[in-house]
Amino acid sequence: MRAFSHCAHFHDMIEFDEYIYYSESSFNGLFRYKKDETIAEFVDTFPDEDIWQWDLHRRIIRYEDGLFFIPLNGRGISIYHPYNNQFDFIDISKGDGQNVHFSDTIILDEKKVLLVPQCDEDFMVVNLDKRTVERFDLIVNMREMCIDNKTHNEWPRFSTQSNCRIDDDIYIALYDTSYIYKITLDRKDINVIKLPCDKHIRGISGTDDSIWISFMEDVVAKYDVLSGNIELKEIPYMTENATYPYLSVLEYFNKVVIIPGREDKFILTNRKMDEWELLNFPAGYKREFGFGNTVLTLDYRIVETNLYMYPRSSNGILIYDFINNSLDNRSINYKNEFTEYLNGKLAASYIKEDIIIESVDYKIIDFLMGVKFLL
Repeated sequence: MRAFSHCAHFHDMIEFDEYIYYSESSFNGLFRYKKDETIAEFVDTFPDEDIWQWDLHRRIIRYEDGLFFIPLNGRGISIYHPYNNQFDFIDISKGDGQNVHFSDTIILDEKKVLLVPQCDEDFMVVNLDKRTVERFDLIVNMREMCIDNKTHNEWPRFSTQSNCRIDDDIYIALYDTSYIYKITLDRKDINVIKLPCDKHIRGISGTDDSIWISFMEDVVAKYDVLSGNIELKEIPYMTENATYPYLSVLEYFNKVVIIPGREDKFILTNRKMDEWELLNFPAGYKREFGFGNTVLTLDYRIVETNLYMYPRSSNGILIYDFINNSLDNRSINYKNEFTEYLNGKLAASYIKEDIIIESVDYKIIDFLMGVKFLL
């Protein structure tokens, strides 16, 4: 059983008026904080999801006056309306209340979003305006191609790892393989790209003509989508964590950034990968105690000229300024009374078969009322 931290942890955040909103990854909780402050304010729990669900949401999308929370481990899409403090819900569970899992989203147009499956799910298209969801039948063909190419060695699960979009084509990396699917959406054409290397992909990102790739190992690559050529480079810094040391690689403002995963390093290079720079973390930014074998950051978002890397095991958001080539950090915190309250309530529960079961003397309404009182 892991105690709750004083620091916020989340996969994504989004700005709405003077506030930044996020879904806490340690339990079911919607929070917000003012842009010039560091203490989070509790808004509510997501009413249609389990109270103790970890890693509930993967992405947040704003459409008109609503915030759409896309599930990583949830029953559906929660929609929060900040102006009237109301929730709506789109149920996309498997019919028996089981959670669905999506690794990311791809914006199709101003009203439609493609949900990319993580574990044996279907692709889904969400109409943000009509608040409807349609299944996008790609998974069967992709699974068949996966079997035909023996990419999984009969591994029973089909899971995507990362994706990017270049023009009208979507590229999706298959978990624990060196395979990338190229999908042309208007025709639903699917082609399999087998990278000419025996390495497992961790993350991909796209530019006009290339896909940048991070791997399970301490190498990065640039794949030319026109010629099919790939250039691999070993990262010239000693690696202490050999498994998924770096989260992803991305190019922006003529700089190539290597985002830390399990390795506590922030690295820059160029398109030729012949110049390297290691930036020191800002003062105060560190890994939290007890998180030694966990990824430091788990996701990111570019906002204007800044790259925000969200905390998984770190004590705050790592912020890279592309213009000034500098790192900063912001720790979003909870009041001590709040985390003490949470830890006390967690201790009043017990874990059985990886599911947290409420004890007789602790009800969910106690949690809700206690949280609202403390924050």
